Amino acid sequence: MVHQANQSAAIRAADGDAGNQAGSVDAPRAKARHQSAALSAPLLLSEKQAAALYGVSVRKFFELRVAGLVSEPIVLGPRLLRWPRAEIEAAIAGMPRQRLAGAEPLHLAKGRAASRGRTEIRL
Repeated sequence: MVHQANQSAAIRAADGDAGNQAGSVDAPRAKARHQSAALSAPLLLSEKQAAALYGVSVRKFFELRVAGLVSEPIVLGPRLLRWPRAEIEAAIAGMPRQRLAGAEPLHLAKGRAASRGRTEIRL
């Protein structure tokens, strides 16, 4: 029994070596790896997964939804919401950018102006 297991292992190793010597790639394994990678990246994302794709907390993701920076979810059930990965990626690509590298956030500018007794804000 042990002898047969050793023989089949030797045959598999020889087949693998012959394939590598010929320069061929083990196509079924490569295809299986590609399929498993595709399955590991779901097309529809939960709220937690979508927030992780944005790189923010679930609470911040909710705030982005309220602000209209995230597309509306697909409703699969009464409490089952999912976001298409492609729409999330498109929304991220279309999000507003900061114009100036050293621009001061508005809430800090307001605080600075208030501390100096001014009503106008200089940016």
